[in-house]
Amino acid sequence: MRGSLWIVLVGLGGCFTKPDPPAGVVDAPVIDASDVDASVDASTACARYTFDSGGDACAPWGHGVGNADSESIGGNLVITPLPNDGNDGGCVGNAMVPFTERGMVIEVIQVVSAPSGYTRFTLDDEDKYPRMEHSNGTLKIRTLSQTPAMVNYVAADMRWWKLRLDRPRQRIIGEYSADGMTWVTLGELGSPPALARPQIEAGVQSAEPTPGTTVVGEFQLCPP
Repeated sequence: MRGSLWIVLVGLGGCFTKPDPPAGVVDAPVIDASDVDASVDASTACARYTFDSGGDACAPWGHGVGNADSESIGGNLVITPLPNDGNDGGCVGNAMVPFTERGMVIEVIQVVSAPSGYTRFTLDDEDKYPRMEHSNGTLKIRTLSQTPAMVNYVAADMRWWKLRLDRPRQRIIGEYSADGMTWVTLGELGSPPALARPQIEAGVQSAEPTPGTTVVGEFQLCPP
């Protein structure tokens, strides 16, 4: 699938274009929680999910969570926190899935701009919540208790985020990319989970008159 595909979002203070997926990525079939694993293990290509459901923006791989406004616009997930208090929202997977060497990937077109805002890509392992996160102008890899690495956020260079397993060393590796093909290591964490529930969320920690919007273009789930 290498032909030109351009999707334009309007009414969000600008336009967002969705490029073709990187090589080795295929459009995923419509699935439910009962056959997530079988779907992604069927081939060596990553399963690629865009956010174009007519109902829940997170379907079919996940479901909506939180009280921020989450909607599908032009095939993108658009999360807008409420302005009156700390809140967040987004998508969480319907099932725990294997955490593999090729990992999980999201395309981040825009991040929440409010001073207390954050955008997160989390391996919800019901323990330490390892994640990549944008907040305070930086991109970081962290858990609930530690932040071993962070760099100044450059949107054009950090459009794609990946969390993957380094199996021999038993480490969680966080990477970013401008094009989804050439990756730069952000940092790493210990104690990788065997199974994880992917979660994409955005929010604010306090009241923000203009919280801004996070826009995510796609989610990829890759077999070993």
